[in-house]
Parts: sequence; C-alpha cells; structure tokens
Amino acid sequence: MLSVATDAFGQTWEGNHSTDWFAEDNWSGDIIPNGARSVYIDTTAPNPTKVTDKTTNGTAKAKNLRVGYSGEGTLTVSDGGKVNSNYGYVGRYKGSTALLR
Repeated sequence: MLSVATDAFGQTWEGNHSTDWFAEDNWSGDIIPNGARSVYIDTTAPNPTKVTDKTTNGTAKAKNLRVGYSGEGTLTVSDGGKVNSNYGYVGRYKGSTALLR
C-alpha cells in the first residue's frame, strides 16, 4: 500500500510532537506544508491540529486542505491564526471537525 504520507500527492498530519501546525516534527517527512502540495489531517491522536497567532507563525498553507478525509481529523484555527488553500474539505469521515475562533 502506498501511503499518502510518502507520495507526491501530499503531506499528512502525524501530530507526534505537539498541536502546532508550524512544528515540522508533526508532519510526514518532517516538512511544514508550503502550499505546493495537498494536506491531509486524518488523525486527532496523539495531538489534534491547531493554527494560531499569524503574527508569530505566518499563514498556514496547503494546495488543497482535507480534514477528515480518510480518518477522524480536527483542525482548530484560533487566536489570529490563518490558513490559505485553493480548496478545503471537512468531514467526509464521521466525527471530523474544523473550528474557527
């Protein structure tokens, strides 16, 4: 089976380090998405995904953003955080959420 995490189609959230979108250890390949590839957020464990404080971190980028596409995923954008993508999809998988505060 070819994993989405390792193919040319996108990056997946692993959340191994923290909830921070901008921490490279949280992403497949240890690379923060730069807007050139699709992003898949299909897990809430060990840490759900959060984008906060645009002033400090800048804008989170994804070519296409899919939350809960093949597993339960959660994305929270709060405290001035910003996400930029061409296309966004939330909730194909039951229990997936996107929260904007």
